[in-house]
Amino acid sequence: MGKETKKIRINDNVKEFAKLTLKKYKKENGNFFDSKKETKESYYMSLVDLLPDVIEFVIKHGHLPNQEIQEIKTYIYQKLTDYDFIKVLKKELKNKNKIKNIKLFPIIIREILEEAKKVNDQLLAQNKDAETYRMDDIQELLQIILKKRLKKFAKAGIDAATALDILSVIPSDDALNISQFYRIKSFFDCLYEHVKGVAIPFETIMELITKEEYYPMFITFALLERKERFAKFTEAQKTLYVDISTWCFKTMESSKTDTIKSIINVYINGRKRDDSQGKDGNRRYNLATLVPDDYPKITKVINAMLSHDDSIKKYL
Repeated sequence: MGKETKKIRINDNVKEFAKLTLKKYKKENGNFFDSKKETKESYYMSLVDLLPDVIEFVIKHGHLPNQEIQEIKTYIYQKLTDYDFIKVLKKELKNKNKIKNIKLFPIIIREILEEAKKVNDQLLAQNKDAETYRMDDIQELLQIILKKRLKKFAKAGIDAATALDILSVIPSDDALNISQFYRIKSFFDCLYEHVKGVAIPFETIMELITKEEYYPMFITFALLERKERFAKFTEAQKTLYVDISTWCFKTMESSKTDTIKSIINVYINGRKRDDSQGKDGNRRYNLATLVPDDYPKITKVINAMLSHDDSIKKYL
C-alpha cells in the first residue's frame, strides 16, 4: 500500500473565506446597514479579517494534491484576484493598518502572476489579438507590501526586477520557516535566471535577504547542489556559482565551530539519504580538498569529524 497522505484540518476561517459571497453576505447582514455600499464595504472588510489564516493555509498546504484543498484554493484565488478586494486591501495597507501574515502574501501573489502569465501566453498563442488577463492591480499590491524592502535593495544597487522576484520568494524571515527547501531552491533559481541579463552581487543580496542566523540553511543547500549543473551554465551563471561557493566558505569560516559542524552534519545526512536511494553524486565542492591555510576552522572541524567516524569520508 502507498503512504497515506496526512489529513489536513482546514481552518474554519479559511472555509468561510472560500465560501462567502457578496450575495450571501447581503442576505445575512444587509439589514444592519443603511446602504448597499456599506454592506459591500463590510463584506470586503470581513474577507480582510479572514485573510491571515488564508495566507498561512495556502502557503503551507496549497501545493498538496488533495481534492478538497485544491477546490478551496480555487475559490480563494477567485477572491484574491477580485479587483474590489484588492482595492480594499491596498487602502488598508496605505493607511498602515496591520494585517497579520501580510508579509507572506507576496509568495501567493507570485504564484497568481505566474499562472496568469501562462494563461495569457496560451491565449496569445491561439490569437495574437486575444483579450488577456490584466494583473496591474495585484502587481501594485505586491509593490506596496514590499515597498520598504525594495527601497533597501535599490539603495544597494540591486536590479529592480531581480529584487522584486527574490523578495516574492522570500519576502520575510518567516517565509524560511515554511517550505524551507522550496523557498531556498526558488531563491537560487531566481538568481541563476536573472544573472543571464544583469550582475548579481551575491554577498550583498545575502546581507539584505535575511538574518545571519538563517545563513546555515542557505549554505547547506548550496553545498548539496549537484556539480553537473555547472556544465550547463552560461559564463555569467558560472561566475555566480563560484561567487556562491566563495560566500559559503567565507561565511562558514567566520562561524562558530558548532555551527560549522552542524552545517557539515546536515550536508552529510543529505548525501546519505540520497545514497540510500541510489541518487548520490558529485556536489558543488569536494570539502576534503579545502586548503587548511585558507580555511583553518572548517578543515579542523572536518578532520575531527573524520577521526571520529571514517565512514563519512566518501561524502566529503
